[in-house]
Amino acid sequence: MDSGDGGRFLDFVRQDRHYALWHTFVFLGPRRGEMCALPWSEASLTAPWMRISAQTVEVAYHMYDEAPKADSVRTISMTEESGRVLAAHRVAQDTERAEWSGENA
Repeated sequence: MDSGDGGRFLDFVRQDRHYALWHTFVFLGPRRGEMCALPWSEASLTAPWMRISAQTVEVAYHMYDEAPKADSVRTISMTEESGRVLAAHRVAQDTERAEWSGENA
């Protein structure tokens, strides 16, 4: 995929509720399992950076979190744009969580 393909894909999924995930895959390159296991405590949206220290794997239809290979544990620097995209996603995620729990009822 060249940079034009990534941009066209992101334009296409702009309204998807997982846009921040797609944006992160395109620009920062983490693996799927690494993003699934990434807690907010391992991401600084003001600095901005994220620390990859776990991954989610599927074995026989069960999901498990585990440490990645030693050489895969790393800190990824993000651009300001990536930080803004993830910060907006966190706000949306908190809003959804409040709606699902009935806090806004």
